[in-house]
Amino acid sequence: MLTVATWNVNGLRARMALIERFLSEREPDVLCLQETKIGTGLFPFGDFAMLGFPHALAVGNAGYAGVAIVAKLPLQEPVRGLPGDDDGRLVGARLESGERVFSCYAPNGGTYGSPQYAYKLEWFTVLRHWLDAHEQKSRPIVLCGDLNVARSDRDVYAGAPVGETTHTSVAVRRAYEELLEFGFDDAYRAVHGDRIEYTYWDYRAGALRKNEGWRIDVALCTPPLRERLRACEVDHAARAWRQSSDHAPLLARFA
Repeated sequence: MLTVATWNVNGLRARMALIERFLSEREPDVLCLQETKIGTGLFPFGDFAMLGFPHALAVGNAGYAGVAIVAKLPLQEPVRGLPGDDDGRLVGARLESGERVFSCYAPNGGTYGSPQYAYKLEWFTVLRHWLDAHEQKSRPIVLCGDLNVARSDRDVYAGAPVGETTHTSVAVRRAYEELLEFGFDDAYRAVHGDRIEYTYWDYRAGALRKNEGWRIDVALCTPPLRERLRACEVDHAARAWRQSSDHAPLLARFA
């Protein structure tokens, strides 16, 4: 079995003790991290090695964005970033066993119609073009992370703002579908169908207690891994830990 976890930690420094707990209790083989908010040179490679994850890749800037992969298994053929993207939003590698793992953090998009929103749409286009140029859907690929898109209205709580927003607009959902058309299946939907479940809850207004959440964190897999997919679960318990991230981890298990 191969277990790949993904977690937007909303600040690596603030969450390191909880990440250690997560790795110890859940025992994934690979953990994809997003929003580390730490410069590449300051990433705690040594700390992860002491936790049993001696293989790591990271890119990022201090204060925002930043992604990483930490693994028990060697990481080969590293990918650090997309063309023209200096924020630290994509990192990837091939495991010794052949699977290709990517950790990505899509731009939030600011407000609808803003330059940040336009950048978000462009980022999805660049990612799809990069995949077309460098990868193949016949390979076992899992792309994990916070895509900052609610694919459908069932991926947001009742009463949430939908329609032309940065996370739910026609254009951003089209960009997400075009990414899937590379050859990806949403692992959570493949396992659970139309079940309503979320991965993100705002810290404010008791959103977690009221379950007013969004499903924006995903594990996307190509056909070779879709055939091996056995489970995909949201770790609600970790979201409820004291001083946890506003995102829950997601774990995908493959035979």
